[in-house]
This record gives sequence, structure tokens and C-alpha cells, in this order.
Amino acid sequence: MQKEIDESNELIEQETKIIPVPIWNEPKTVDDAQIRIERLGTNMHQHAYLVGKDLKWVKKQLKHEEFLPWINDNLWFGERTAQHFMRFAKECDDKGNLLEYHGHRTFKNVPGTFLPKVYDVWNFSECDDRFGIVYPGRIPGQLIMNLLNYYTEENDIVVDFMAGGGTTYDVCKEMNRICYCYDRKPTREFIVKHELRDKNGVVKLPQLTETPNLIFTDPPYWSMMKKEYGKGAISELSLKEYYEFIEKFASECYKLLDNGFFAFLIQNQTEKDIPVGEEAILHTHNCSKIIEGVGFKLKRIINCPLHTQTFLPQQVNKAKEETRMLGLVRDLLVFKKCQEK
Repeated sequence: MQKEIDESNELIEQETKIIPVPIWNEPKTVDDAQIRIERLGTNMHQHAYLVGKDLKWVKKQLKHEEFLPWINDNLWFGERTAQHFMRFAKECDDKGNLLEYHGHRTFKNVPGTFLPKVYDVWNFSECDDRFGIVYPGRIPGQLIMNLLNYYTEENDIVVDFMAGGGTTYDVCKEMNRICYCYDRKPTREFIVKHELRDKNGVVKLPQLTETPNLIFTDPPYWSMMKKEYGKGAISELSLKEYYEFIEKFASECYKLLDNGFFAFLIQNQTEKDIPVGEEAILHTHNCSKIIEGVGFKLKRIINCPLHTQTFLPQQVNKAKEETRMLGLVRDLLVFKKCQEK
């Protein structure tokens, strides 16, 4: 009995020790660095698998109502992360292997290792090249991963009417969601060609066979990338016409949803076509009011800032000279359909 107490005290002492930073030795070559990264990546996935297996074992030993308190009292992560670890272990067992190989990209980040952002600022320094292709205004797939994590379940229906480079589809496939993608200029085989706005300004969505749980939209931020999007894009419209399109589009999306979500990514405009006397065009505020006006209820505003490299050095210098601020703020507005419009 005394031995058990001593061992328990020793374990507690070990748990409270500060873990030192490991010694880092500079690689001799880039190839050496690659080999070490791949080895560490293997260890990371192996540890995630073993944690998941241990969690599954503990869950079987405890009563149903005891598992969550045990996690909260004994582990450094919560229930959601524990579920990710256990799901990862199950997926590995089902596949019969730990890693999937994709050409020179050795490690594939499976859903079980995804750790969601816990704050309402989703900051990503670069795009994950597993999600989407190079495309004007491409957004990080990690943004979509977090959106799906919080507002959908597995096998939910997700629709993107402005699919661009297909980022939404790639993330949905990774996270076991069903995705339908449309665009006026399809870039990939799974994106269906569809013009949202005809020559008379009428907005018409494609016919869907299933009711979406989530509609995601990342529209052109009016004229900010007019040249990149080309002739016929809504970025060519006047500001008044642009907002009219947003209103009609949101109204049509409202009709499609039952009790689902409408997620709208938008950025304020600070660098182009700013009206005289104004500091910026507040697209976030204006579009939020427009979308609420068709019946949606705003549930959350999540800040997804651009990185500072978005602006050229000459733009930064000019802003300093003119004593004005550049815009890095980009907001993900999450709306829900109300029961009554």
C-alpha cells in the first residue's frame, strides 16, 4: 500500500515539473531537415493514434456518465479533442495503416488530428495546399475546416455557389461532408457551371435535390480584384448594383434553407474606389444589414484577418505618408434562418 502511495506521489511530482525546451541542432542540409521533419511527423501521428487508443480503452472501463468528468479532471484537453483522437485511432484501424502517401507530400492531415480554433479570431499565415488550387482570392482551407467543425456534422450538405478553386469541396471531402459546388467559370471537374445573375440582373440559383445544412459564400469584395475576376463578374457592377445582387442572392439562399446556416465571408475596402471623404467602404456592416433584411439572423462574427504581406511595400509607405490605415480585417458572418421571415 505504501509503495502505491509513493508511486502516486512520484507521478504527481513528475506531472508538475516544467518540461524543458528540447535542444535544436541546425541541419547540415535541406535534405537533412526534410528527413527529420518526416520522422517527427511520423512520431506525431503515432502519438495521436496511441492517445486515441488509450482514450477508447478508458471509455470502456468507465460508466458512460464518468468519461467526460474523467477527461476534465485528468487531461489537458477537453471532450471535443478527445473525440478527435479516438476518431483518428478508429480511422487508422479501419484503414490498417497510419499514414497516407501523396507524392512528395508524405503526411496527410486526417480529420482526427484537426484541432479547431477556440477563439473567434481565425488567423492563418498561408493556404494549406491540400485544399483548393491557385485562384484569385483563394482562402485558406483551414478557415472552412473550422466553419464546418462548428456549424455542421458529418454527412451534412454544404453548398458553395461561388466555388472558385474548389477549396470548400476539398475540405468537405476531408471532413466527411457532402458538397455541391457551382461557379460561372468552373476550374475543376466537380464544379458545375452556373451563372447566378442573368443579363437583366435576375438572380437564380441552381436546382438542388437536397436541402443544404450550410451555404458558404466567399464573393468578390466588390471592385478590389476586378481585373482578376474578369468580364461579367459581379466585381464589375457599380456599388449600388453590387449590394442589390447581395440582397437578391441572400434572399434566394434563404428560400433554399430549412433550419440551416448561411456563412458569408467579406472584407472592408480601403484601397480602391473609395468615395471622396470616406476612409473605407464598410462591406461587413453593409452586407450584414442587407442579409438580415431578407430574414436571416446574425449568429456570429468571426474575424479572419489577412496577413500583412497582402499589401505591397509601396502601398504601406503611401498609407504611412497619408496617415491612414490599411485594411486587414476580414469577417466571416454566420447567419441562421429564422422560423418566420
